Amino acid sequence: MDSVFSELLSLSANAKWLLISLQTTEVPERMRNQTELSKIGCPKNKINKVIDELVNFNVLEIYSEVHKRAGRPKLFYAYNKEKLSHLFESSLTNIERVTASDFSIPVKLVWLFLCSNQDELGYVENFSIPAIAKACGLENAGVKTAISKLVDLNFIQLVIKGCTLKKVEIISTKNEMSTIGIEGNNLKRSSCFKVIGKNQNKFSYLFTLPSIANFDSLSRRKKVYSLTGVLIDFYSGKGIRETAFLRLLRYEVSPSEHEFNFLYQQPKEVFRYFDEVLLKLVSIGLSHLINGENKIKPVCQEDTFNHIFSPANYELSAENLGYETSHLIAKLANILIHFILYSIINSLKDTPQIEGDIKKYLNCIHSLKKKGINIDALIRNIHAKVTFYDTFSIRNLTLLTNLDLSEKVNSYEGTVELMGSKDHPTNGICNIFHLSPETFEAFYINTLTSEQN
Repeated sequence: MDSVFSELLSLSANAKWLLISLQTTEVPERMRNQTELSKIGCPKNKINKVIDELVNFNVLEIYSEVHKRAGRPKLFYAYNKEKLSHLFESSLTNIERVTASDFSIPVKLVWLFLCSNQDELGYVENFSIPAIAKACGLENAGVKTAISKLVDLNFIQLVIKGCTLKKVEIISTKNEMSTIGIEGNNLKRSSCFKVIGKNQNKFSYLFTLPSIANFDSLSRRKKVYSLTGVLIDFYSGKGIRETAFLRLLRYEVSPSEHEFNFLYQQPKEVFRYFDEVLLKLVSIGLSHLINGENKIKPVCQEDTFNHIFSPANYELSAENLGYETSHLIAKLANILIHFILYSIINSLKDTPQIEGDIKKYLNCIHSLKKKGINIDALIRNIHAKVTFYDTFSIRNLTLLTNLDLSEKVNSYEGTVELMGSKDHPTNGICNIFHLSPETFEAFYINTLTSEQN
């Protein structure tokens, strides 16, 4: 947790915000009366209690001015800026951005908390709603309301919604296995957010996604309408008409009977959680590759395992249920990364000949961006109807990014109709990439197989 919130943990939300506001005023040390303090960052009806908190916290000093005539002395307060200056050095940019907004104090505090605890790619993980509420001095309901407002305004994205993995009942007398994290009480998963910077989601591109699981598959009969629902079909493999994506998974991974037990007993919300982990990994992998990384399959099993099961120990969990699921999701993430990249490259105005040549393929990926610009990629599975020419699709991946492809590609322009979603992009005309799954399957096997990498 960022030091601003860890060291101010004992203060109320209003006291936290007044202290933060004082730190960023033009003349923090100047003595002020109660009315001036209230205008800086505290509701009038809370100011007396907040002043008492900050005086007891030793950051406000009280001075009195005695009147010539009888009466109560006039009180002034001086803020000791240097006492806590070390807390704000790393968060100053975030604080200035938040204080300039017109949000309520709870929304400002939650936004500042997320900004101050993001990683280098903008992700904020491993903080539950109660943990954020405690750090900000708020109730859980207040944090949820603040997050909803920030998501609606596209200041943050809820990348992964938390869930609870189900403890699996295993009917077996041999090779008894346990679910990862049961003994460590590690089945409850927290949400993950992404802080959206200015112009970060400036461009949006849609990728029509062919069906990963067929309608007659076991996952469909179980009503798991998700990307990772294909894992059930992968591990069952009985009488299923295989799609290109399922064939590629089988090309990469051998199935396990025990893992099927783990997956089949999970509720639908867990597959929604797996989907969101999958798309976060795809987003990170895309960002790394476009920004110049040479590892052709950027998502590894250990990273995937840590996203799903952390803080369970990766090295000690190889014999546990769920371990192979992380391996398969890593493989599926790499397949989707290259489905997106090859869809773009296959649409370039000067389409290069890259089949079978990984070096040319990587060079082509790296050439998509301009020098000196760090590309951010966020992939969302937005439920939308897409229509262009004779093609109709409701399964689409959306790339939200600062990567400008407008002058490099020949993409389709089609009509997009969002279906009950507040996500970007908006309804209307959008750039759409459409690639035959068989074309991609042939490229992947010939160019990116495990034997060559």
